Amino acid sequence: NTTIDNNKGKSIGPSIGWIPMPWLSIYTNYLGGPEQAGIGSSNFRHLWDTQVFFGPFDRWNFALNYDIGWENDALNTGTKNAGWNGLTGFARYKVNDWFEPSLRVEYYKDGDGFTTGMDQGLWGYTLTLNTKLGLGKSRGSMVLFRPEIRYDRSSDKFFTQGNGFRNQKDQF
Repeated sequence: NTTIDNNKGKSIGPSIGWIPMPWLSIYTNYLGGPEQAGIGSSNFRHLWDTQVFFGPFDRWNFALNYDIGWENDALNTGTKNAGWNGLTGFARYKVNDWFEPSLRVEYYKDGDGFTTGMDQGLWGYTLTLNTKLGLGKSRGSMVLFRPEIRYDRSSDKFFTQGNGFRNQKDQF
């Protein structure tokens, strides 16, 4: 989870997609490699990401996204393995050519505290008001405007408000 490579190992990331029917698309991605600082080719971190898209059905589109990740000896102690996973679902409704609101619900479990720093389950709820600006006479030029409101809730005090560190279980 760094922007500058901190080891000599390289990760790989193949992807595959399949569209068995016009209303069903399935994609799966893998990302794996050594991600611990200073380590070459041992202790691979693995992440599988799978997305399933349904639609359109009249004016509706739906999607599911599942992620699972794990790493053996994640803390480089010889004993601590880590695992995490998450599930997301969303629904989008096309009101007209320029307005498509969507609702996304997410759950993320970091039972070992490896990716978030603490053992917790996180819920996220997001309402997005997808609005296309510039339709009509300006053919070919359009801006997608996406105002959102989001609410997050953790099973433990994870969010920071004011001067306190990790003093809230939820946030907007």
